[in-house]
Amino acid sequence: MIDHCGQSTLPSLLWTYAVPPEFMTTVVPEYPALEQRLKGASQFSKISVLQPIIDLDRVPLDPSELFERIGWRLLELYQTGYGHTFKTEIQRNNVRALAVELGENQLESGTRRTFVKSVVHLLGQQHREKEKRLTESEIRAVASRSTDEVPALEGEEVF
Repeated sequence: MIDHCGQSTLPSLLWTYAVPPEFMTTVVPEYPALEQRLKGASQFSKISVLQPIIDLDRVPLDPSELFERIGWRLLELYQTGYGHTFKTEIQRNNVRALAVELGENQLESGTRRTFVKSVVHLLGQQHREKEKRLTESEIRAVASRSTDEVPALEGEEVF
């Protein structure tokens, strides 16, 4: 993928990933192209906003606020990617409620991953069905079933 991005065979591709810290010392040195791109990376800050390493354990936000911001960004990306416009107030309320549910009630390892999967599931459900503001019990249900398979949208390819 890195080589394809560098050769412009995948134009306009943004490649993001999350890895444990030991990835940088055990895996990266085995791949020169990856090591060259990550060499000299420093922590994310106002001074080095383009650096590739962001330590999510040191983000100065409480979990609910972090999740809410991530969720809003996922909402924007979903709308752009699928060419679909949601009713912003409804979806921001849903994302906020999901952020609070996971941020306050499920503080455990992997909660960020669970939150992202839950938001994607929520947006897919809202896209397929009539948009609505979810109740507390519906939010809990979305949070608990984030690992379920989400059916493909019409015209979407499943790999």
